[in-house]
Amino acid sequence: MTTNIVFRADASASIGAGHVSRCVTLATSLKQHGCRITFVCAQESPAYLPQVLEIADAVVELPYAAGEAGTWLSVPPAVDAAATLAAIDDEPVDWLIVDHYGIDRVWEQEVGEHVDHLMVIDDLADRPHACDVLLDQNLRPDGAAAYRDLVDKGTAVLQGPQFALLREEFTRARPYHVRGNVNRILVSFGGVDGANGTSKALTALTGIDASITVDVVIGAQHPARETINKACKQNGFFCHVQTTSIADLMDAADLAIGAGGASSWERCIVGLPTIALVMADNQRIIAEELATRGAAINLGDHTSVGPTEIAAAVNQVCASASDLSDMSNVAYAVMADHVDVAEVLLDVV
Repeated sequence: MTTNIVFRADASASIGAGHVSRCVTLATSLKQHGCRITFVCAQESPAYLPQVLEIADAVVELPYAAGEAGTWLSVPPAVDAAATLAAIDDEPVDWLIVDHYGIDRVWEQEVGEHVDHLMVIDDLADRPHACDVLLDQNLRPDGAAAYRDLVDKGTAVLQGPQFALLREEFTRARPYHVRGNVNRILVSFGGVDGANGTSKALTALTGIDASITVDVVIGAQHPARETINKACKQNGFFCHVQTTSIADLMDAADLAIGAGGASSWERCIVGLPTIALVMADNQRIIAEELATRGAAINLGDHTSVGPTEIAAAVNQVCASASDLSDMSNVAYAVMADHVDVAEVLLDVV
């Protein structure tokens, strides 16, 4: 009998595509195990990550847009719960997987009564949940204890980057190499990059040693796509739009400049040192912890960081091959003992 998996996540210019992106990663793995995949999203969410349409057996767009950063839902939670139940009413649901900052215990209790199992993906640890499994793939000083008072005693808490949702191209065996010199730099700030950290990085890299190759990755919906593409051509950089080769680009790079979000685990598993900017509040802990361990340089909140600060950090890394090697080794060690979350879920069904 087919295992039915439903995802509830949104994407927009305001909230980015990260929630949907990590759901797509998990959905892809579950699909390979023979599961049927349904996505329930606010209007236009799939436009920010076309892979949703490629992997899902069904996509239900709710009759309203995604909320803004900070509010997250554009309708009351009770309305969203009712709409979600209406979207999944056709057949039994083995797992409902929720990745949404606007959803908490009340919504989960209402919808959870109608599904066999419910999993929550969270990284804020700022609200109570009613679920069977909670996944937080971030590094945290307090680890799983952050959720001690936020979930029921019977909830399985999967906490830490060993549970990071990584696409197959990152988890398959590949030769690991320690970086020693900066010959190639990767600039990547996620699928949407609404704050346009990419352009700051490009300005910082203008005039960089011509022997250093620069790869720039942006999503198809990037608000400054044409400007970035033009800047890349002027500087001899390579611009990759909605690439499917991000793992290869990370593996080839010696240094990354990017957001301190979920892509941190992709960089770590290939041992790629990072100059990180905090582009959203949920990235702060990640960037701080990676910097504390020595896997990254944390420049802090993007609103206080300009091209000058980024250029100084790049020059700092380029000046010391031993520091770069140390960062590479620490980054790789962060992802030791990686676990396939799809297998964890299917062991329950």
